[in-house]
Amino acid sequence: MIEPKKTYRQAKDYYRELRESVYRGVEADLRDQGIEGVRFTEISAAALAIAEAWRDLYPEHREAHIPGWNWRVELARFRLRPRRVEAALWFEDELCGLALGRISDRHIVATIHLVEANPAGNPLGGVVVALMTRFLDAIGAHVGCREVSLERPVAGLVDFYMEAGFKRKEFDGDQVVRLKKFLKLPI
Repeated sequence: MIEPKKTYRQAKDYYRELRESVYRGVEADLRDQGIEGVRFTEISAAALAIAEAWRDLYPEHREAHIPGWNWRVELARFRLRPRRVEAALWFEDELCGLALGRISDRHIVATIHLVEANPAGNPLGGVVVALMTRFLDAIGAHVGCREVSLERPVAGLVDFYMEAGFKRKEFDGDQVVRLKKFLKLPI
């Protein structure tokens, strides 16, 4: 679905409202399945303050490019794009994960570029990627995307992401640069 031309402000407002609507929709679906206490928000200053401490939890893995992003810097970069995918995942008042990405210009692909679970452990441990993927699927389907993807997955987590539903690999040489799956759109 190609949207009509919007001003930058109109596009920012539209996608902010869309994210809010999708957050509430995914939360309601989870509650309908008996999963209480999970909530999605935009990445707030409070979430950034919590995530800053995450980087210190695994300095020995920096050379291996294990997450530990500077979420403040990354968020500033992604917030320049109205069509961004942005989510902070909480269980009650505990931050469990963060994700950033974007929706392509022609709404063909919704992508997560960065996703990270709280490395100290959290009540949603083991399902952060699944929940973020559920949000990605919902926002992608809402704007008519045909597929969703994870960009530049950490090599050691490719199998984990594939178990989460990303079955198609794209390579640059021997390195997996993208994992994709098709969205099941309603008929």
